[in-house]
Amino acid sequence: MEVPPSELARIKWVQARNAAAAGTQAWQSGVTAHNGASAGKATRTCRTLPGQRLRDGRAGAGYLRRPLDATGRRTVPIGSEPKLACLPVTHPLARR
Repeated sequence: MEVPPSELARIKWVQARNAAAAGTQAWQSGVTAHNGASAGKATRTCRTLPGQRLRDGRAGAGYLRRPLDATGRRTVPIGSEPKLACLPVTHPLARR
């Protein structure tokens, strides 16, 4: 029996979500084991806004992606990335 593409996409999404959750849990456990910090505290620390550590002086340099507020900062482009769209092959725009 052939599985419909929408069901395959749903299955892959669930697998990716579960893998991400497992990765986050493993990372949080590693942080706790490394420095005794609570996982919640480590998560909040890493969820600062892009560039926040530069603005408040906790970092002297950083790699950021645009768009960003570079007010008061010197920026030097170091590369670029191609822009891609990922669509199911059955999507009308996938034929373009």
